[in-house]
Amino acid sequence: MILHGQKSKLKLALPSDAPLILQWENNPEFWAITEQPGPFELHQIEEALQQSGSLERHQQARWIVFDLAMRPVGLLDLFNFDATQKKAGIGILIGSASDRQKGFAADAIRTLLLRLRAIQEVQILECMIHEDNFQSIRLFQHLGFIEISRCTFKNKPAINLTLNV
Repeated sequence: MILHGQKSKLKLALPSDAPLILQWENNPEFWAITEQPGPFELHQIEEALQQSGSLERHQQARWIVFDLAMRPVGLLDLFNFDATQKKAGIGILIGSASDRQKGFAADAIRTLLLRLRAIQEVQILECMIHEDNFQSIRLFQHLGFIEISRCTFKNKPAINLTLNV
């Protein structure tokens, strides 16, 4: 299934998408944001994708974000799904600097929010963003997320934002 937005399209990631995801996950530029201590191996990504897709069953789902021409530009994740509270974490990554600030991230999140509202599987989304990641903080606040707390995450000050879907 492909979810269609105004600037982006979302497709659930499959194990066959692992080589593409590996390129983004192994970019050291993102390690400070994602808290990844070092490179992944292809089999790790493939295994993770086999454990993804159904929030109810695997507590996580990963979508590839495409532009309207179906060129992959990033990843959108739901994780740590709690079925009792209908709550999940959300994160987004736009892989190339040349694709950032073009509205793909905001459109992808809006598109996913429409889907979540329709199926009512998730009612609360949370994200934790390092305080120095101003672009991400602005993005999520622009989409209606509000700050609920501040903390230290991996020895860096962070902001916890939430949205009632």
